[in-house]
Amino acid sequence: MRLQACRLRNRTSKSAKTRTDGTRSQREAAMAIVSYSGTLLDLSRKACFRSISNSQEAFVSIVLATTSVEGFFNEIVLTAKLTGRGSPLADIAHLIGSTERMPLIAQVQLAHFLFLNRKLDGGTQPFQDLTLLIRIRNSIVHLQPERFDLFESDPKPNKLVQQLINRKIIAPSKGRASSLKTCLRDPSIAIWAYNTSIQTRQFLWSILPERSELKRQMSVHLDGQTELRLTDLQLGVVNS
Repeated sequence: MRLQACRLRNRTSKSAKTRTDGTRSQREAAMAIVSYSGTLLDLSRKACFRSISNSQEAFVSIVLATTSVEGFFNEIVLTAKLTGRGSPLADIAHLIGSTERMPLIAQVQLAHFLFLNRKLDGGTQPFQDLTLLIRIRNSIVHLQPERFDLFESDPKPNKLVQQLINRKIIAPSKGRASSLKTCLRDPSIAIWAYNTSIQTRQFLWSILPERSELKRQMSVHLDGQTELRLTDLQLGVVNS
């Protein structure tokens, strides 16, 4: 009698679990993902144009461009969970999603390894520019005062400024120290930040499994995204 009762409880428990799993699957199948990363990218683009007449808008473009990349990466992870239910793809997405407290750079490296089964070379583009962009964004949102020796005959620029100079994104300043916050007012940096965001979004899409539903769905978020040049801003060419 006791054995029969245990079996009955087990069958009831399994039946309830099946109903719960079925309800969860139906619920997930009905879910829709609202994407905001493309909106942030568009706002970054508009800030680029405004930076010609208002140099402070370059800060806006930098922050929004970086946030757009973070948003696109998170959208990939969530879309993979929903489209790949019950598949290894969903398992990968859940593993990446469990690292949400890790820096974006580390998450991208992990995603690259899991999707392509090989380590990401940190010296390649656009990963190298993304690393620099995130550091610059962090310097803006976690603002710290800068110190200069006014009597130094050959002042050295801020480390991030030097990296921008080395990348030929901005020209070096002669005879004076280069403040990071002053250099970031340059429209050229706003353009670089926006273009880096586009290139990184395309790179993230490229590492997704070929002919997968995930890759097909994420391709929609790349439509109509074109890089900018300084002449575009000078001519006021806006493609809305």
